[in-house]
Amino acid sequence: MCVNENITNAVSSPGFYRGEDPLHYSLPLLLLNVSLIFILSRSIHHLLKHFHQSRTISYIITGFLLGPSVIGQSKRFRQELFHPKATFLLDTLTLLSLILYLFNISVKADLIVLKKPGKLVISTFIFGSLFPLIICSFLYVSLKSFLPSNIKSHNLLLLLASRFSLSSFPVLTDILDELGLLNTDVGRIATTTSLVTDILSWFLNAFIAATLIASRVGSIIKCVMAVVSLGIYLLIVIFIFRPLIIRITKKTPVGELIPEGYFVGIVLLALATSFFTELSGYHAAFGPMILGLALPGGMPLGVTLKERLDSFMSGLFLPIYLVLAGYRTDFSKLKNVMEWGYLELFVFVTFLGKIVGSMAAPLYYKWPWRDALSLGLMMNLKGIIEVQFLNSWGDTEMANNEQFSILMLTMTVNTAVLTPLIKYLYKPTMKYITTKRRTVQDSKPNSELRLLIAVHNEDNVSPIVELLEASSTTKESPLNIYLLHVMELAGRAAAVLAPHKKNKKNPGMTASDRIVNAFRYFERQNTGAVFVHAFIALAPSATKHNDVCGLALEKKVQLIIIPFHKQSDGALAMANHTFQNMNQNVLTYAPCSVAILVDHGNSGGATCSHTNALLHRVAVFFLGGADDREALAYGKRMAMNKNVKLSVVRFVSKLEFRELEDEEWKKDGEMVSEVRSMENVVYREETVENGEGTVGVIRRMSDKFDLLIVGRRKGEESELTKGLSVWSTECPELGVIGDMLSSTDFGVKVSIMVVQQQKRVEDDKLDVTVSSISPKKNKDEHSEERVEENDGQNDKLDINDYELGKINENGAVISDEIREENGEQNDKVGC
Repeated sequence: MCVNENITNAVSSPGFYRGEDPLHYSLPLLLLNVSLIFILSRSIHHLLKHFHQSRTISYIITGFLLGPSVIGQSKRFRQELFHPKATFLLDTLTLLSLILYLFNISVKADLIVLKKPGKLVISTFIFGSLFPLIICSFLYVSLKSFLPSNIKSHNLLLLLASRFSLSSFPVLTDILDELGLLNTDVGRIATTTSLVTDILSWFLNAFIAATLIASRVGSIIKCVMAVVSLGIYLLIVIFIFRPLIIRITKKTPVGELIPEGYFVGIVLLALATSFFTELSGYHAAFGPMILGLALPGGMPLGVTLKERLDSFMSGLFLPIYLVLAGYRTDFSKLKNVMEWGYLELFVFVTFLGKIVGSMAAPLYYKWPWRDALSLGLMMNLKGIIEVQFLNSWGDTEMANNEQFSILMLTMTVNTAVLTPLIKYLYKPTMKYITTKRRTVQDSKPNSELRLLIAVHNEDNVSPIVELLEASSTTKESPLNIYLLHVMELAGRAAAVLAPHKKNKKNPGMTASDRIVNAFRYFERQNTGAVFVHAFIALAPSATKHNDVCGLALEKKVQLIIIPFHKQSDGALAMANHTFQNMNQNVLTYAPCSVAILVDHGNSGGATCSHTNALLHRVAVFFLGGADDREALAYGKRMAMNKNVKLSVVRFVSKLEFRELEDEEWKKDGEMVSEVRSMENVVYREETVENGEGTVGVIRRMSDKFDLLIVGRRKGEESELTKGLSVWSTECPELGVIGDMLSSTDFGVKVSIMVVQQQKRVEDDKLDVTVSSISPKKNKDEHSEERVEENDGQNDKLDINDYELGKINENGAVISDEIREENGEQNDKVGC
C-alpha cells in the first residue's frame, strides 16, 4: 500500500504561494481527482460511443488506465493522487450516490406489469436464470476436488454463478436506452424479465443475508430477528411511507415538480432506510430499493428525482464509482493461470447457459432466431450492479486481488463485445418492410380506411380533427382511427405502449384524457362511420418512431398522420427538435404511407369542443409521381364528402418530353382521369417552363383554399421543380413544394398536408427475414401484421384483450394503468 506521509488531516490548503503543496490537503486533492476522472472518462466515452460502447464500459476502462496496470504503475502518481486517504473519501461519496441511484431507478420501475407478466416473460426468467445456475452447480460438484482451496473456501464460484446467471434491471434499461432499443419489442421483454429477476433476487439475497447472520452468530434467534425486522420494515413502507408520499404527490399541482422541502424529506427518508437495513445486516441499498419500488413513478415524483438527482449523482459521482472499481483492478496480479482459468470456465459456462436458456422460450413461441439470440445477449449484459457485487466481494475478502481483477476484466470484455454485437444483430426497423402495399391509393373503393394519428400535445388535436371531418365518413367506407399520444419517457426507466384508460382513482383530467375525449366526441358525432382506438406511448426521444411504426404495422394502417413540428404562426413548438426527429424517422421507416399536417389555421388548442371549422375548399397540386398520386388519392377520399370541393391542379412542363409508354406517366394519367370525373371536382392544367413558373402558379392560387395537399417528392427532380431546391433546406421532411409552402417567407397562411407514399415494400417473391415477434406464427406471417384482427370493416379494438401486463401481439409487455407526466399517480404496490 502506498501512503504519502506528508498528507495532513486539514481540509483546506493555505495556498501554493505560501510554500505548501495543495495536494497534501483533502479539498484540493478531492477536487483534482474528481476533475481528472470526469474529464478523462468523458473523453474516453466520446471516443468509444462510436463503437456502441456504454458509459459503464468507458468509465471502467478509464479506471484501468489510471490503475496500477497503466498510469498507476508510477509510484509517485499513486502516492500523490490516489493514496488511501483520497480514495476513502471518494469511495464514501460514490457509495452514497449508488444508494440514491438505486432508489431513483426503483421509483422509475413500473411494478404494475408484474401482476400479469405473461408466459413469455416468466419462461424467459426461469430458463434464463435457472438453467445456467443448474449447469454451474453440476460443474462445481464435478470439479470440486480439483479446485484450488482459495476458490472453494468462500464458495466464490457458486456466488459467481448465482450473480452472473441473473440480469439487472438498472443495467439493461441504461444500456438499451443508449443503444436506442429500449422501446423495441425485444427491449421490452428484456427489461420486464430483468425487473422480475431483480426483485426476486433482492429478496433472495435478503434471505441469504439472514441465514449468514445466523451462521456467524450461531443463533437461530438472531436469524428470526433479522427476518422479523425485515418484515416490519416492509409493513412500515407499505402502510406508512407509501400512503404519506402518495398524498404529497397528489397535493402537487399538475405538471409541477414536488416542492423542495418534500423532496429533501423523501431523499432523507431513503437514506434513513439505508441506515436501517445496514444496521440489520442487509445491504445498505436494499432499504432504499424497497422504498422506491413502493412509490409511484412518472410525474411528479419520478420526474422530480430525475431533474434534481440524475445530473449530479448519475452524471458525476457514479462515473467516479465505476472508475475507482477499474482503478482497483491490477492485471499484474494475474499470475496463477489455473486459478483464474477455473473462474473463466465458470463465467463462460454461465454466459453460454444463459444465452441458451433465454433463447428457449422465444424460439418456442416462434420468434425469429436473430431476435431470440438478441434477447439472450441482452440478458447477459453486465454493469453497475455487477460492479457493486464484485466490490463487495473484494471488500469482504471473498475474492482476492487476482480474482477480483480477472472477474472485473471478464465482465468488462463481456459487455464491451455484446453491445456492438446486439446493435448489429437486432434491426427493429426491418420488421416494417412488408410484402403488401398499404396505401390510400391501393385501398378498395367504399372500404374502411385505417389511419394512425400520432399527437404530442393538445395543440395538435383540432387541426387533425378538422381534417378528419372533411374526409368522407360513411358506414360504407368508415374511418378506423388508431390514436397514439406520444410522450417523453420521463420519471420512468422502461418504455411503455398501452391502450389508454381513464384512471378511476384520479377524478381529474389529464392531457391524454382531453386528447382522447376530443376524438371520442368526433366518433360519437359519426356513429357507425368512425371508430377510435386510443393508445399512449412513453418512449425516449430518439426512438419514438418505433412505437408509431410498430403500431401502424400491427394494425394494418394505410396512412400515418403526424403534426408538423412548428406552430401555426411559424414559431418553433416546445421540444420541436424531438418532434422533427420523430417525423423524419417515421418517414424513413413507416410500413405505410405518411402525411405531415402543417397547421396554419387558428384552431390550435381547442381539444374538447367541436370546432365546426370544416375545410370546404381543398386543392391538390399534382406534379406527378408516387407521392403525388397518394396525395391525390386522399384528396379523392375527401371529395366523396359533399361539403368539400376539390380542385386538382396538374402541372405540365413545356420543356420535358415524356414517352407515352412511360409507366409513371401512365399511372399519373389513370389516377387523374379517375378523380377528375367525380362530381364535385374541378380540374385544371397549368403549363409551366420551370420551377419559377410552378412557384408563380402556386403563389397565385394558394390563398383561395383552406387546405393544400402535395406530395413530398423526395429525390424526384423534373423541370417543374428545377431551381427550387433552395427552399428545401430548413425542413427537408416536407419536400421541395411542402417546405416552400410552410415557409413564413412564402406568405401562405393555408394549412398544408404533405404526403409520402409507402416506400418500404419488398417483392413478394423475395425471402425477407422480418424482425417481428409473434407467438405461434409461421415464417410468411412474420412479414405481415402480427395480429389477425376480425374480418369486416367495423372490427373495433376490444380493450379487454389488453389486460394489465399481458404480452401484446408484438411480444411487448403493456400496462393499462399508466399515469401520465401531467399528474396521474402510478400505484405500484397494492396494500
